[in-house]
Amino acid sequence: MDILGKAIELKSRKSFFIVKQTLASVGILASAILARQALQLLSYPKNYSVLFLIAGILLLIATIGFLIIKEEPIEIKEKLSLGKRITLLKDAFVKDKNLRNYLYLTNLVSIGFAIIPFLIAYAKTNFGLTSADTGNFLILQVFGMIVSTLIYRFASKGQRYKGILSIFIISGALLPVLPLLFHGNKSLYISLFFLSGIVLASRQISLPGILLEISTDENRAIYTGLSGLGSIGVILYPVLAGIVIHNFGYTVIFIFTSVLILSSFYFSRKVSCKRFEQHTVESQKLNS
Repeated sequence: MDILGKAIELKSRKSFFIVKQTLASVGILASAILARQALQLLSYPKNYSVLFLIAGILLLIATIGFLIIKEEPIEIKEKLSLGKRITLLKDAFVKDKNLRNYLYLTNLVSIGFAIIPFLIAYAKTNFGLTSADTGNFLILQVFGMIVSTLIYRFASKGQRYKGILSIFIISGALLPVLPLLFHGNKSLYISLFFLSGIVLASRQISLPGILLEISTDENRAIYTGLSGLGSIGVILYPVLAGIVIHNFGYTVIFIFTSVLILSSFYFSRKVSCKRFEQHTVESQKLNS
């Protein structure tokens, strides 16, 4: 995030994230087709062993990209102890209301991402699943990512992220509810994974983009760290969902999840990309 914030101009960031997600989606599509074949050709658990091995190799190759990035050297003015680092994190959270609203937003809206594995479990309960079904789910999900990013590329206007964020919230809120309506129709149920692709793509574009806008070169590393620490709710939510499903069934947790995601609209209105708004005003003055 720090590298992106320094390397990508403010006016080009939204376009960059959309193009980046488009290219990533195409790459994931190729991986999904490969994964589908691995799941079908081999029996369990060999198919997943091969799949994870391939994934590990590809991730290792991907790290080469980070190794060849050239960063401008900076002078370290002060070596921070662990205590000072924790103090900086605490001060950033306490003093910046905009950051707090962002953390509340990302935790609530990202629950739509956390609930996706339960869609597969629910499908297994209702229909039973084969390796081919799992592969089809993955491919549909990737198609959803590709189609949505292409739409964003040509239809998304300006440099603001609120439009994409709204799509993220609405699609995320629909994702847990529609399984309850489609549980009797396998074909309709499978289409939900196309919607899950829209959720994933919207998340990858909107949340990092907003984080860049509410931070500066000086505090971006701290804000990014807090963003990671602030996602603890998303990490713990599947545990809560599993407990609720075990005791009360899928209906309760799916409806509850949808309500939580919709509540993130409140914080989406509270988050202000002040630096972008200031940049826009300055650009208008220069043009006039």
